Formats: sequence, structure tokens, C-alpha cells
Amino acid sequence: WIEAIGWTLVHSLWQGLLIGALAWIVLYALRNFSSRIRYRVAFTALLLIPVLATVTFFRVYESPVAQNTLPDGQLLYMYDHLVTGQISPAENSFNWMALMPWVVVAWLAGAAFFLLRFAGGFIFVQRLRFGAHSKLPFHVQANLNNWMRELRINSKVRIAESANIHAPVLIGYIRPIILLPLGCAAGLPKEQL
Repeated sequence: WIEAIGWTLVHSLWQGLLIGALAWIVLYALRNFSSRIRYRVAFTALLLIPVLATVTFFRVYESPVAQNTLPDGQLLYMYDHLVTGQISPAENSFNWMALMPWVVVAWLAGAAFFLLRFAGGFIFVQRLRFGAHSKLPFHVQANLNNWMRELRINSKVRIAESANIHAPVLIGYIRPIILLPLGCAAGLPKEQL
């Protein structure tokens, strides 16, 4: 199954490029349509990549029982090789199957690296979130509430200050919080906030 995973990874490269190119063409054609339609097209394209990789894996994977049987063409080749003693061009070609375990190991190493990077970023963002100071002037929260009503945003959005950032930051989707640099709310007129 290692070879099947390796070939799935190799095939997913061209499949992802093809899906990305098609999505780009469709999104370009739909550039004047609503963002909801373009979002659905992009989401569908992203969803197709793992679906195609899964289909590819099951098409490439051969069970151990099937691997022990030789197709007719290979039997004829073996007979021809034993009788004539000639080496076919297939024997001189590069053995891609020998590389598949290394492709899988390289992919796993890359996936582990990016998983650790994501975990580090997540921990950093959580420290920013929970290390924020919520005591801001009243007009700051009032302005935020007015903007939320105008934009028809129904979820609660917190606003706070943090000494660990240098520019305003929005963190979170389910429980969003807007972080302002320390002193930013006090130094700006309420019209600019």
C-alpha cells in the first residue's frame, strides 16, 4: 500500500493543478457574479482534490492477493527472457516503484512540519486572544455595535487591546475578537475608530 500512497501523491499533483486551472477559468468567467456563487465554485474545487486523491488511491491500490498473480503479458515476457536471454528495454528503464517509499516519507515529513507550524500559530493566536485587555473607552464598543447593526452581523464580537501586536488584528470566526495595539483606542479620535 506504500506504493499506492506514493502514486496517489504523484497523481494528486497533476490533478490538483488541473482542478486549480479549471477553477481559475471558471472563477474568471464568473467574476461579475455574486461572491456566494464564486465561493461555492472555489469550495467545490477544493473539495474535489481530496475526493480525486481517494479515488486514485483505490484505483492504484492492488491487494496482496492480486499482486502475486502475473498477467499474461508478463508471463510471455518471462518466457521470452528465459529462452532468448535478451534484456528488454523495460529492464533498463528507471524503477519508479523503488522511489515510492521515499515519496511517502517526504510527504509525511512535509505534512508533519506544516502541522507543527499550524499548531504553533494556533497556540500563538490563543495567547494573543487570552492575553488581551478588554477595558476600552465606551465609545469604541458603541461604534463597533453600530457597525455590526449596519452590516447585519448578528454574532457577538469582542474588541480588546494587546501589547503583543503592532496593527489591528481580527481573530476567530465562531467567537471573533478584534485586537487593537495598546494605546490605539485612546490615541485616535472616535471618528477614525
